Amino acid sequence: MKYILIFTICVLSVANGFGQNVSYRHQVGINASSFVPLFKGQPSNYLLNYRFILDSSIALRTAANYSQTTGDTKQDRAVDMGLKLGIDKSIRSFKKFHIYTGFDFLFLQDRRDYDDRSTTKFGGAVFLGIRYQISNHFSISSEPGFYWYRTIAKDPNNFDPDRHLNKWHEFTLDNVGQLLISVHF
Repeated sequence: MKYILIFTICVLSVANGFGQNVSYRHQVGINASSFVPLFKGQPSNYLLNYRFILDSSIALRTAANYSQTTGDTKQDRAVDMGLKLGIDKSIRSFKKFHIYTGFDFLFLQDRRDYDDRSTTKFGGAVFLGIRYQISNHFSISSEPGFYWYRTIAKDPNNFDPDRHLNKWHEFTLDNVGQLLISVHF
């Protein structure tokens, strides 16, 4: 993870020195909160984010996350993954600040080999984002929002045979305090 952070800082430093009056259609970002233990447990914490700007106010967006823990025994192995697809619309711009809102479709799954448990989440999110444009190539943003998940948990080792498959709905306020560091090109 620290190599990704160092690489991103190098790319951002180089990109920050290029032209200043050009509009870009692509934005790639890393969720800086992935490196802060306080926010790591939030399910909406996608590591790699991408936005494609269609016009001056509409953007298509996607994000992905994947982590795999390996080890010598089954108890050390786990896989967490997620995918997000969405759209956002610019509401207002003030010099270097941009306010936008949007909707995302979400998919998250984690599997633990040591007890054969898995949790799958499908859902959506409505968010309000604020982005500070440091330069034409570099920005920092945050997108707190309301999230809805349909959660399906499989636990074949549960003592109650009727509880091997559990389903429920979750409504949360998420992404509060998370920062996305992005490069525009």
